[in-house]
Amino acid sequence: MKLSSLELTKRLVRFKTMKENPTELAKAVDYCTRYLKGPGIVIRHFEKDGKPALLAYEGSPSKGMLMLCHLDVVEALESDFAPSQRGNWLYGRGAADMKAGCAAAMNAFKRACAEGCENVSIALTSDEELGGFKGAGELAKKIKCRFVAAPEPTEGAVVEEKGVMWAELRAKGKAAHASRPWLGENAIDKLTHAIEQLRKAVPKSDYSSEAKRWISTMNVGYINGGDATNKVADNAVARLDFRFANEKDRKRVMNALANTGVYYRLLENEPPMTSDGKNPLIKLFVKIAGKSLGRKIALVKEHGASDVRFFTAKGIPGVVFGPRNLNIHSAGERVFVPDLPKIEALYCEFAKKVSANS
Repeated sequence: MKLSSLELTKRLVRFKTMKENPTELAKAVDYCTRYLKGPGIVIRHFEKDGKPALLAYEGSPSKGMLMLCHLDVVEALESDFAPSQRGNWLYGRGAADMKAGCAAAMNAFKRACAEGCENVSIALTSDEELGGFKGAGELAKKIKCRFVAAPEPTEGAVVEEKGVMWAELRAKGKAAHASRPWLGENAIDKLTHAIEQLRKAVPKSDYSSEAKRWISTMNVGYINGGDATNKVADNAVARLDFRFANEKDRKRVMNALANTGVYYRLLENEPPMTSDGKNPLIKLFVKIAGKSLGRKIALVKEHGASDVRFFTAKGIPGVVFGPRNLNIHSAGERVFVPDLPKIEALYCEFAKKVSANS
């Protein structure tokens, strides 16, 4: 039974698919498996380290487009998993990021298959919010496609995303009583000095305009050290998030990391997502998107990262484009309901065009 994209979104939102809830993740993947079943459709499951995913396809994935989706969401209250509609907005955790996109893509996939699309695929993973390495990252090693599109919540068609690097710094010192600091070596001082050195390797900006925001950035997301106020700290740790607008800045930061004087290790080091806006398939996608949504669709850059990067890194053109939204990852997360059938129509029509020209 095919549901509307709105009703399907509501059902998906009810699954509490947070990272620490493997049972709900498995239930959501199982539900999507049953929903996608149909004549000629092949469904394959894969799992790595407890993160389930599925790939459904008709024909040959290498000759068609891949609709790349994720079912996992960030942490939320129990009440956030009860979807509610108010006017043109559907509220709930994951309503925007990205269960509405999942629903629209699932229906687009089923429609495309029913309407004679010979080559099309859809993937639903469960670890995008953790970096996507066990879902889309593994899938990109297994399959090829002509084009990849992720119906993540956006305003424009994203063809460029910043590269990501996470680094952990650890400083060691020598403990002593705080009244006699000359007898010790403060690890927190060493760590903060290292952080300031790294900050100098990142461009400065007042972020007063979008143009001034498209630069490489650094954020200290976690810091901890010492164990008593009246003691010279003998250990300290920090975790830093870097977003790179270009590879030159990444190299500068890597050089700075090697010269901070403290131990470091990279937790993540991912390339940017880049697609050529002049690519014929991207031009076709934007054309159909404009027709489906009834508005001009601009090519845009995005500061965050998506799973599409795993495929563009292999030379496969891709785009991130989905329904309009507000407050993703926070209270009041919601998706613009009128966009859902339009996104469904876009992905269905584009899938058929890609397959027909393969």
